[in-house]
Amino acid sequence: MTSPKPCPKCGFCPQQATAECSRCGIVFAKYRPRSARTAAPVTPTRQPFFEADHWEIPEPEALKALAIGAALAAIILLFSPLHFAMGYLVTLVHEMGHAAAWWLMGSPAIPSFDFTYGGGVTHQYGRNLLLLMALYAAGSYPFFVRRHHRGLLACWLCLLALHLLVTFSSLSEPVALMMGHGTELLFAALCFYRTLSNRGIIIAAERPLYAAIGFFIVIEDLIFATRLMADQGFISAYEGAKGGGHWMDFSRIADTWFDGDLSWMAGLFFMSCLATPVIGYLAFHFRVPAITGILRFLELKNEKS
Repeated sequence: MTSPKPCPKCGFCPQQATAECSRCGIVFAKYRPRSARTAAPVTPTRQPFFEADHWEIPEPEALKALAIGAALAAIILLFSPLHFAMGYLVTLVHEMGHAAAWWLMGSPAIPSFDFTYGGGVTHQYGRNLLLLMALYAAGSYPFFVRRHHRGLLACWLCLLALHLLVTFSSLSEPVALMMGHGTELLFAALCFYRTLSNRGIIIAAERPLYAAIGFFIVIEDLIFATRLMADQGFISAYEGAKGGGHWMDFSRIADTWFDGDLSWMAGLFFMSCLATPVIGYLAFHFRVPAITGILRFLELKNEKS
């Protein structure tokens, strides 16, 4: 016969072995210590859009990379051969911005360098109906796979409405023209973001190089905007570039919207250049809560995740 054992819960030792404790009433076969019990699932609560624990500040290595990048950008600006070589990278980014804008509006475009007058040029070949049909067919895809996500569909409808407005109105050309210099600044903001966040970095030397590219683009564009506002000789040369006829981006936009006054475009571009490092920092600082909040709004992220 099995000798009696003390109750694992209350410690009472019976005179003879039983299936349950005569004092506290637990069934020995079903009893489990508290440490072995599975914790009850806790229902998660909705996190605020900007949660303080998710905010990020630059680490010392990021600040060091920014300082080195700023010094490298100054050397590139002052050393003509490096300045010339970096100018081709900026030109490529600029023309690809034009081309991407035209393609998204249904017009095939090919970016290229301009070996006649210098800089670059994007050849645009007019709107293509088949390309537009393909774009809108791709744009309708979320309505089938995410049709139950009202937030996503509402945003997608707004984007499609905006695309239709820009594509089939007089806004199409100014938007495509602005996306040249605009893409330069977006690329610079991306460089600052990568320097700060260390995202996509394979070797440590990339961080100061990204910072150098970002600072070079911003400083170069600030100088360009300043001269376009105050230097009459530079303004005349800019308006007469490409063989004359106001072929440059800001000249064409100013002729359409500002009666040929370049000072408005130059001022807006100057402010955009100043905002570029700030945008890169904000993208780094708020990336976790912002992405989480956007995904929740679009109903693409489960609340329990």
